Amino acid sequence: MYFKSLTVFLICIGFLTNAQDATEKKNPLVISGYVDTYYSANLNKPKSQSNMGASNGRVFDQRANTFQLGLAQIKTTYSTDKVDGVVDLVFGNTADLNNYGNVASFLTGANSTALAVKQAYITYKATDKFSITAGQFGTHIGYEVTDAPLNFSYSLSNLFNNGPFYHTGVKATYAFSSKASLMAGLVNGVDSKDDMNKGKGIISQLFVSPKENWNVYLNYIGSDEGIMAKSYYSLLDL
Repeated sequence: MYFKSLTVFLICIGFLTNAQDATEKKNPLVISGYVDTYYSANLNKPKSQSNMGASNGRVFDQRANTFQLGLAQIKTTYSTDKVDGVVDLVFGNTADLNNYGNVASFLTGANSTALAVKQAYITYKATDKFSITAGQFGTHIGYEVTDAPLNFSYSLSNLFNNGPFYHTGVKATYAFSSKASLMAGLVNGVDSKDDMNKGKGIISQLFVSPKENWNVYLNYIGSDEGIMAKSYYSLLDL
């Protein structure tokens, strides 16, 4: 039977804290976050209440006809003229699913709920045009992001379900102008806190803006993900 799924509603409750008077100097510390909760209905009404299976292909909305807590996030950012520091922690079902190899599960199995480091990195702004970032950061690949307030339909794309979601390593970005920049870096691999082997993955992004309101990104990832034998992963994304 053809599978039909519908996310009936999505509620995102967010907050932002940066206490300061308008006349005071900007506070470098910002704490923000959100709660993503929804009700998902499977119009085929499966008795198992499951959206999983080869024919269904669902990843993030695994439970049918139920209320779900997708994700709760708390993000701390410290920013100065030269340095940006970010610690981004997430909790919930989605945290368990898109932080492979980087979760602390309190329960095991299908009911596991995870506390995960979504991002934790430092950016050093050497000049107005050149910066270096080290740590764990969200991927530059793809058309969607994992933050529900910025992507209400995140559970509906099977291309998005396959990731990648994050990388651990170092990257450098050089802005030739406001209309062109180049990023390149070395990472442990794809969706991995640790490396599978001795080799490092390569990531890159070329950005150009030919005219106003037109941005073009050429993205690349290349990494040997094998353990006992080479297993090369490569992705070119325009």
